[in-house]
Amino acid sequence: MEKDKPWADEYKIKDIIMKLDLDVIKEILESIEKDCDGISRNKINITDRSLLDEKKKAYHFRILIEGEIIDGEIRDVSSFDGREEWIFYKGLTMQGHQTLESMRNDTLWNKLKDIVLQAGVGGLKQIPSLAIKLLISGIVK
Repeated sequence: MEKDKPWADEYKIKDIIMKLDLDVIKEILESIEKDCDGISRNKINITDRSLLDEKKKAYHFRILIEGEIIDGEIRDVSSFDGREEWIFYKGLTMQGHQTLESMRNDTLWNKLKDIVLQAGVGGLKQIPSLAIKLLISGIVK
């Protein structure tokens, strides 16, 4: 930490949290596919995000919901203790299933990660079409 910038370490932590971690996304999608029936509503309380892993998970859930890869929503709910933030989700959307299928081939997934990380969050929705292009072109077998 720099002497004249006592806040520098705090910003480094925030930078780590806010970076897109495609392996976290893959873990979330695999977990949802395994545990969800597509009908029942599952929920996660994300009010207390004191641990780095929980912050990363909540951040990536938000990205996946906003990108319509997970069928879900994030809501503020009033409680006796004040306001709480919850993630409600039913399962993967068709886009989510296609995205997860593209992630299952390790060779393909490693190539896709490089491309998506360069494109940023917007590249998430492109994973299925990028996978098809890579397979058709013969770049990945």
